[in-house]
Amino acid sequence: CGDMARVCPALYLLEVLSKVDQLYRSYATRSATNATAPQDVGGQVLEQMASRAAPTLLELLSCVLAGNDFQEAAGEVARLVTKIYWNLMSTSVPPRCLVDPNSFNLWLTKLAELYVLQIPVDQQHPEESERSNSPWWKSKKWVGHSMLKFLQAFNPKATKPQLVTAVHAVGMTQAALGVVQQWCSGTWVSDRVLNSSLSFLGTSVQFKCTYTVYNQAIPQLLTNVISPLLCFNQKDQDLWTNDPEEYIRRSMDIIEYIYSPESSARSLLQSLLRLRKSVALPVVLELLQSQLLDANQTPAQLYGTLGILIALKQQALKDEQLRNQVSQILVSHVIPRLKHSQGFLRARACIVCSEFIQIVPAGAPYSQLLEGVTCCLSDLELPVRNCAATALGDLMDNKQAAEHLKPHVQALLEVLCGMLNQGGGNEEVITTLGAVVDAMPNEIGPFAVTLSRVFTEALVRILKEDEEETEEEGDDSTMAAVGCIAGINSLLHIMTADQAPEQVPQMESWLVPLVGQMFGAGHLDFLDELLDIVQMLASKAPSLSPGMWDLFGQMASLHLNAPDYLTAVVAAMAPFISRAPSLIASQPPNLQAIFTTVKHTLENDSSSEEEYHAAIRFACYTLQHLKDSASAETMQAVIQQWIKLSVDQLDHIMKEEEQASQEEEDEDDMTIDFACLQRSLLVLISNCFIFEARITLSVMQANAWTTRILQVLLSLLSTFVQDPEPDGNERKKTLLVGLSAVLMVGAELSPELQVLAPQLLQGIQWLHSQILSPEQLAAHLEPPDKEVQGQPGAGGGLDPAVDDGDEDGDRIVNNLEYEDFDLAEFFDDHAKDDDIELPIATLDLGPVLAQLENLCGAMTSP
Repeated sequence: CGDMARVCPALYLLEVLSKVDQLYRSYATRSATNATAPQDVGGQVLEQMASRAAPTLLELLSCVLAGNDFQEAAGEVARLVTKIYWNLMSTSVPPRCLVDPNSFNLWLTKLAELYVLQIPVDQQHPEESERSNSPWWKSKKWVGHSMLKFLQAFNPKATKPQLVTAVHAVGMTQAALGVVQQWCSGTWVSDRVLNSSLSFLGTSVQFKCTYTVYNQAIPQLLTNVISPLLCFNQKDQDLWTNDPEEYIRRSMDIIEYIYSPESSARSLLQSLLRLRKSVALPVVLELLQSQLLDANQTPAQLYGTLGILIALKQQALKDEQLRNQVSQILVSHVIPRLKHSQGFLRARACIVCSEFIQIVPAGAPYSQLLEGVTCCLSDLELPVRNCAATALGDLMDNKQAAEHLKPHVQALLEVLCGMLNQGGGNEEVITTLGAVVDAMPNEIGPFAVTLSRVFTEALVRILKEDEEETEEEGDDSTMAAVGCIAGINSLLHIMTADQAPEQVPQMESWLVPLVGQMFGAGHLDFLDELLDIVQMLASKAPSLSPGMWDLFGQMASLHLNAPDYLTAVVAAMAPFISRAPSLIASQPPNLQAIFTTVKHTLENDSSSEEEYHAAIRFACYTLQHLKDSASAETMQAVIQQWIKLSVDQLDHIMKEEEQASQEEEDEDDMTIDFACLQRSLLVLISNCFIFEARITLSVMQANAWTTRILQVLLSLLSTFVQDPEPDGNERKKTLLVGLSAVLMVGAELSPELQVLAPQLLQGIQWLHSQILSPEQLAAHLEPPDKEVQGQPGAGGGLDPAVDDGDEDGDRIVNNLEYEDFDLAEFFDDHAKDDDIELPIATLDLGPVLAQLENLCGAMTSP
């Protein structure tokens, strides 16, 4: 391999350069015009670098494999080469020199050879806990990643030539199986490499050619690999005994679990049951029964047996016969284990019971299950209490279980709050408390104040501990903090109108200082939830305290540094405006806070169109509520601000529209609805007319804006039918009332406005004809019946994510890739409705039109 002192530094540099594709990724912004150019540059750099380096890298790997040298230096070369290869093959377009069939064959052969290479024990660290840090095992980890990526790209049904062929898939499967066999024979294998191998086998179950490699060995895989890996091992026992809090932390660490052999063993078992049911299910049931009836089975082994049972959940829910078998197992072998002498078995039984609550027989078994899990909340061993809390949180999703637990809600809350005050297992206890609150809103009411304090004190502890922890450790507490805030929000949401006058002032005494402190510290991770707390307090408090008004000012300042949270900020500020308009109007800082929030959004080029419209809607909301609460001096100042901002923005949008129309590049992804933005601004100006028409007209005339604004409005009037409902109806109604307010100035109208009066009147008549009645609007908004797709047959049918081939053939799973997941659509579907309702939405237009008719004699009263 040459001089290691020269080779390794060169490889380190090459490893960094192999990530060049990540350095050149572009980001879509409103001003982006040529998003593909940087990627072309990155692709050229990669191609040139890989074509020169790939032959040398392959030669280095071959040299390491042939050298019979297991020192760290040789392992480091193997690690760097495999990591560089992974980087290059993970780019959006891998280098041509690596996807050439001959080159790919050579690389895959050497990678498989490295993967199954046995490293002598005397060449490894004497402490097993340190061995996985060896570069040899890290190189095997990167090979495992590459193999899994290649298998996921394999498609035996493809009509065009593919990079990964059946020969490659079979060869990689044999390599993965070889590593598993090494582990079975007693050879030490790192957890990550064993995890990679089992994950590979789990993916290979779907393909006939790869499944055939080991289909005759399914019983041995279950007995000698999967079952032992699901057992309670010595590492688990040491942590359980010596550091139960660390045991809990690890058991809740989803990343650590995903990369553990236990996780991949369970996934492999579930893949076999789902895709090769006719072969795997009888073997699993036979193994399960034999282990449960084995009097010599140790508690640690029984723990693994219960893990196999958990893997049967999806099949048991679909298959009536299997459902009955599992039901009997639960009654005979699981529920009794809730009182087993071994704590880890009590904990496992709690989790199994929560997983199968739907199929536990009614009557005594059901009552025994709930009683047993509830008793485990008071267990002497901390991990058992934690698992019981987790199980009860899951049980709250089951209406029957939640109903059964309602009479015991006080005792349940006492145990959970006691656990939380002791500081152990925070996240699971907090999650369970939140689930109890959500599942039993009527029963929780009397305890809301106490629970609010418990959540608050727990959150303060978490935040204090978080300041003393490293960034990595701090991540573990984030979910617990979110759970506390969510619990407080749930309590406020379920609070009834008759409870609020007594309970909210008490909660304010600790919630307002907490929220203010977190606002000041810039806890953006929790900002949505904190703003929801403010919204609920402001909506339900009998009156708005000085402390609440301090939060109002803080929210406006916070928005300047967190503009993405506009919708939540608006929703939290709205109750202040609707409940105390006189305090808003009489306090310039409050008015300025609202104006600054809106202005910052409109002038921020990074604001989305949705945020732009939301900010204008907030301005309209403010004007409509302040209409009868502001002095003439305040009206003058407010209108001057809003009209100037609107005119400046209309000018800006028109220039952007003109510039965009002149550009020749195709920017489909960057299309902006300029007309819609203009319509929003015109609605804001109409609200100024409604707020005080005479002052608005005087401001416009003083700045020579009158004719210009009204001509733009009249030219765009017909486009208001394009706005979706219900906002479109509300906008048209706003325009009608605003233009009516202008005409009602009557003889005081300036000459230029008197010239436009007939057109304004005609516009009002047209708007009136376009506005929907409440009944018409309700009919318009009624969602259409969804088309029913994919009705299952009498026999149930295949999993929708599985190709409908025969079970002995290919059973291709349509894997969900993260890049194909529509995150925006997900959040749209799951977001709470923060839209504020404008008073004008329910305004009766009859009196307005009657008054206008009396003035103009030109309209027929409805």
